[in-house]
Amino acid sequence: MLNEIDSYARIASELRTLAPRLAKNGIVTNENVVLQLCENIDAKLADFKPNLMVYGCYNAGKSTLLNAIFGEVKAKMGDTPETYKVDEYDFKGYRIYDTPGLHAPIEHEEVTQAHYKKCEAVMFVMSNDSGFEESYIYDKIRQIVLDKKPLIVVLNDKRGFGADSAEVARQKARIMENLAKLNLSVEEVSKIRLIAVNATSALKGKLENKRLLVESSNIAQLEDFLFKCLENSGRVDIIRTLNSHIKGVVEGWLGVVNSKEQDEEIRRVKELIAKLDEQSSETRRRVAQVVRLEISPLEVELTQAFLNKSGSTESIVKRRVDQAVKSIESEFDVMKGQLKNACEEFSMMPVEFKPSVESESVLASVGSLLTTLLASFPHIFAKIAAFVVPLLQGLTSFLSAREQEKANVLAAQNAAQEICYKVSEGLTSQAVNLVKENFDNSKAKLERELSERVSDKNELEILRAGLSGALAKLPVA
Repeated sequence: MLNEIDSYARIASELRTLAPRLAKNGIVTNENVVLQLCENIDAKLADFKPNLMVYGCYNAGKSTLLNAIFGEVKAKMGDTPETYKVDEYDFKGYRIYDTPGLHAPIEHEEVTQAHYKKCEAVMFVMSNDSGFEESYIYDKIRQIVLDKKPLIVVLNDKRGFGADSAEVARQKARIMENLAKLNLSVEEVSKIRLIAVNATSALKGKLENKRLLVESSNIAQLEDFLFKCLENSGRVDIIRTLNSHIKGVVEGWLGVVNSKEQDEEIRRVKELIAKLDEQSSETRRRVAQVVRLEISPLEVELTQAFLNKSGSTESIVKRRVDQAVKSIESEFDVMKGQLKNACEEFSMMPVEFKPSVESESVLASVGSLLTTLLASFPHIFAKIAAFVVPLLQGLTSFLSAREQEKANVLAAQNAAQEICYKVSEGLTSQAVNLVKENFDNSKAKLERELSERVSDKNELEILRAGLSGALAKLPVA
């Protein structure tokens, strides 16, 4: 456990160091936002014990139930919902928090959700005088289970049937049926503890010292459940909850860092660089595929020509290569159209966007690079043609030697396979390398321009590295 505590202490220390920078760059509203998270971490490290949150249906009797547990009126009660903030109570050395209920006003639910992330265990309260069959109740219960928080479900017998009555037993059975329909595993459902309690009777019995009323209310069994739940919620639950809380906050800050870096024009340049990467990979794949498709029939054609002594083998090869080049050119036409669209999209700035002098310089340089990029593609196949001519000339003597073995089927097939391999390999390598060279050169120029113009890149990178480093130090549960 000392290793985990040390890791969290380091995280808090690093976040404190980053606080001024985060505030200065507008990642958080002020340093106190960061310091508050650090204080939450420090508080948990000072008392490395699980916390329990009282949660559940709005006005289900949560406050009355808490008072019954403590045997005195600590939480405010009433027919109208009373809880609009989080109240903290001590229960046998552990902290219990009373929170606003489900379907509370939105600002109350936000308070609940924020605190939910910091608690390791949950006591979910519903009552039998309202709709405990409602689907939203079980949606919340399912989420608690999926978040791997130990869970006690309390059915508050507000109608007074009796905690051990047949009617309450029927209601509990119905609740278990509903829990079984939540698409949870049998093991997950079996870990849920369900207990019926009459909170009003329990409180009355304790305040008026009426032992039988307390016993019939089932409050003692609930208290035992709560204590065992907190006792058994050890290191793993604490680490899981604290990790989730820290991760949720810090990842939010990382998102702001990313959005700060990607203002309108920079975002568009980066999108274009990403398009170049995507198009380069896709074009190379398609070029290689086109060569395979166009050259693959050559093996059969050459074999037949060798065996039948029909036609010039050199002209057969040349015809296939010419067809492959035409198909590759078609693929390049598609690619050029896509790049042209990317250029046009890049240059379409919103009317209200007013770039600075520096911004205009970036856009102008990017525009000229794109023009150069598009203009370079018509010359590519001049280079391919220059490659194909010596290839065909070299094949002439090779083919003449093979003419002597045409009568031999195996020799003809071997010759055809070897020729196809050389043609396909050479043509693919040349075309793919030309594609990669053009894209890589253009991408490198764009990245240099981008790097020179992003003045705050280093500062944002420091923040990103610092926040990512803090997350990397989170202990493994």
